[in-house]
Amino acid sequence: MKIVMEYDGDTETQEARRAFQALDLALCLWDIEQELRRRYKWSEDGAEIKIMEELRDKFYEILGDHNIALDNLIS
Repeated sequence: MKIVMEYDGDTETQEARRAFQALDLALCLWDIEQELRRRYKWSEDGAEIKIMEELRDKFYEILGDHNIALDNLIS
């Protein structure tokens, strides 16, 4: 597949910059999810585990609200 982006002027430059940052944003979200997962999985502190569980649930809720599935973006 080939995608061609043409832009002209300040507005289009900002839009192009956003498009080019999409992968970086996806990788950032993936890293956040992995950190939450790691802390949830390996913590021995019950309070931290509960917080991580709540944060992960909210994280996935927000992703779902925006129709984003990280496993489809990263793999």
